[in-house]
Amino acid sequence: MDLSQFSLVYNSLSFGIATFGAATAFFWLNRSQVDRRYRTAITISGIVTLVAFYHYFRMFESLGNAFQVKGGTVSATGVPFNDAYRYVDWLLTVPLLVAELILVMGLSAAETRSRVLTLGGAAVVMILLGYPGEVATDSGTRWLWWGLSMLPFLYIVFTLYTGLGDSIARQPEGAKGLIELARNVTIVSWCFYPIVFILPMIGLATAGSINTYVQVGYTISDIIAKAGYGVLIYQIALRESAGMPADTRIHDIRHGSATHLIADGDIATASRILGHSNAYVTLAIYGHMLPHASSRAMARIGALHDAASATLRDEEEAATSEDDGDQGEG
Repeated sequence: MDLSQFSLVYNSLSFGIATFGAATAFFWLNRSQVDRRYRTAITISGIVTLVAFYHYFRMFESLGNAFQVKGGTVSATGVPFNDAYRYVDWLLTVPLLVAELILVMGLSAAETRSRVLTLGGAAVVMILLGYPGEVATDSGTRWLWWGLSMLPFLYIVFTLYTGLGDSIARQPEGAKGLIELARNVTIVSWCFYPIVFILPMIGLATAGSINTYVQVGYTISDIIAKAGYGVLIYQIALRESAGMPADTRIHDIRHGSATHLIADGDIATASRILGHSNAYVTLAIYGHMLPHASSRAMARIGALHDAASATLRDEEEAATSEDDGDQGEG
């Protein structure tokens, strides 16, 4: 491994640590933004990224212990790089990733339990079958365990596309598209793992040793499959909680809330909720709403004026009728 390759692996692991740490904070700090039904899914998203944060930190340490850099030259110290951290991480997090998608779909308790156990169990078997091949040094053994681990992988893919197809079709319109996207992201990101696994078998890496392609490939896959996927789960939970249309953005919610407050003339409250330094900033951004608010106010005043005029006319007509009656009697 030369210096550029070492730096690439070193920086990718460092980036993974930062990404998973930030994602954990984001998920747990924003749990309260979704309905109680979906908070378990968001909590699990944070657990997944926290577990990944810990194992990436340990891999980062292991890389530093396995190699030393002197004068621009990278040399092995004799301490082996512990790549088993990845498989321990996957053993814990991959079943939880499956559970996140199931939990956010709002299925019945019985179906949720059944899907989590069967798909989560298949994910565990997939990881356990992959590890013997990962540490093997000959291609024949690696191909054998790769093929065996692909069996539960294909079962998971088949179930996500067929077994859950009807359940996804029943989802609210505001969340259906995102759930389909989350399912596709799960499958596509997971496809990177078996592809990276076979790199040593096709001559792009050395079996049983640390390799730049393998380490960077696994890191990219982990970031997409855990942090990126978790953000999708959070967006699904938000939309299912609020029943929002499919194309609703966070900016739309903010703008809509500000619009309603300003239309009611409550500029001070709008400024405070939006986090503006003062009401002048709010007026500078949302001032175009004031003419509409004024028009509505004038319309209400006009309606009140018309109602008052009608009341006066009725009173005048009643008084005139009474006077005519008095004169007739006289």
